[in-house]
Amino acid sequence: MEKETVELPPFDWEEWDAGDGRFSVEVNNPNAAADENTMNDVYSTKYDLPDIYPGTIVIHFKTNLTAHQNTYEFLTNTGVQIWEKKNFENETLYIDTISFLNGCYDFYLYDSGDNGIDFWANSEGKGYIRKKL
Repeated sequence: MEKETVELPPFDWEEWDAGDGRFSVEVNNPNAAADENTMNDVYSTKYDLPDIYPGTIVIHFKTNLTAHQNTYEFLTNTGVQIWEKKNFENETLYIDTISFLNGCYDFYLYDSGDNGIDFWANSEGKGYIRKKL
């Protein structure tokens, strides 16, 4: 059995909001010939829409006592870093207002100590991170 990878272009999620929450594909006339197995010509899967925010997000980040362990970043849906913040001071509140173009982004908060910013089992203080619209 042969396989082929198909990449779809970016699309407008708002148009999908009115749908039934299912993504379906169908192959017709593969390799310009009759299909030998029509049992796998159609596939459908459920999807959840991503959160859609206005073009501006405000990040409130309160560091703990080991702020040097933290970094955060935003990546595009293709993995390109478009925004990063690091070199924090201990027990400090940072407020960043970030404006984006329409698109899909991933947000990552890293802690090189692998114990987070508010962990009950150590004395590194209490931090938090919040997004506001």
